[in-house]
Amino acid sequence: MKTLVFGAGPTGSLYAARLFEAGHDITLLDRGQRLEDLRTHGVVLDDAFSGRREVHHIPLVEEFGEDDDYDLVMVVMRKNQAPQLLPLLAKNRRVGTFLFLMNNAADLNGERFARTRDAIILGLRALKEAMRAQRAAGIPVRPPTFRAVNLVPEAFMVAMMRPVAKTDLYKAGIIGHARAARDEISHLLDEFRDRVAPGGVAMPAFETLARYSIFG
Repeated sequence: MKTLVFGAGPTGSLYAARLFEAGHDITLLDRGQRLEDLRTHGVVLDDAFSGRREVHHIPLVEEFGEDDDYDLVMVVMRKNQAPQLLPLLAKNRRVGTFLFLMNNAADLNGERFARTRDAIILGLRALKEAMRAQRAAGIPVRPPTFRAVNLVPEAFMVAMMRPVAKTDLYKAGIIGHARAARDEISHLLDEFRDRVAPGGVAMPAFETLARYSIFG
């Protein structure tokens, strides 16, 4: 299957590399300096745990045209940027399927998360409030494993989260993206509020956490 990965940020590059490594016909699209870096260095993946580095030289393009023919186009962009692409994508009549994969992250003060029990408790309580609001609005909680947060004692969850919040992987993968994408975080928070509003559930911890997400 011939696949185009539209967007070579961290997520798009990872998907493209793993699919390419598995033998799929993958092309990666980006522009500007990122495209030049990919041409020179390839997609570079560093394993934060083992220290192992992989380099994948994936076929590259810088444009998506009306007559480009792919079986699948994976659009891996910030959620609030994707609507700008819709007119461009709509002009193409040859692609069978477009798959939109949106980024989502919560920007928390990572150093505070790592240091203080109160900050981690705030995050856990905000998550529980958000799930209650979803259920009240008739929106399933997915994946279902998230519901396990309600079954595990809070003190135990705090003990598990503190070492995780200190890792380089957490800081780079969660905080790094969120700090660079505050406009997306604000967009996602507003969208979530609109979706759960019919349920009428108050979310004080969630709203406190949201202020950290945008300004923290």
